[in-house]
Amino acid sequence: MVYPVPRVRLSIIILVVLLAFVSCGRSGALPESFDIKAWKGDAMGCESQRVDLLPLLLTADQDILGLRETKFIQLLGKPDRNELKSRNQKVMVYHIDPAPSCSSYEKGRNKSLHIRFNAVGLSSELILVE
Repeated sequence: MVYPVPRVRLSIIILVVLLAFVSCGRSGALPESFDIKAWKGDAMGCESQRVDLLPLLLTADQDILGLRETKFIQLLGKPDRNELKSRNQKVMVYHIDPAPSCSSYEKGRNKSLHIRFNAVGLSSELILVE
């Protein structure tokens, strides 16, 4: 004989399962000494502030890999450039050295951070391109 599960008990079970899924997400915590305002204010790398902040960001790579694109934009601001790749992959690009559009641009210095997102929208790689 099968006994029906009371609705209250079923609701609690569903709530616990949903909370478990939500809590499994990554926090995207950056080091406390990471100056988010300076990173966001250095659009296209024109102020060269991202050069000093890059090592701190790279130390947190395991904390920020697996985050969604929207979470990255909340953390680091709008990317300087977006690229679409095959298989529904996307790459967000943040210039570390001043970009060619900056008055402080120096030919041969074009370091940038590329963040690759897989087809389901999760960050899968941090790539430093020089």
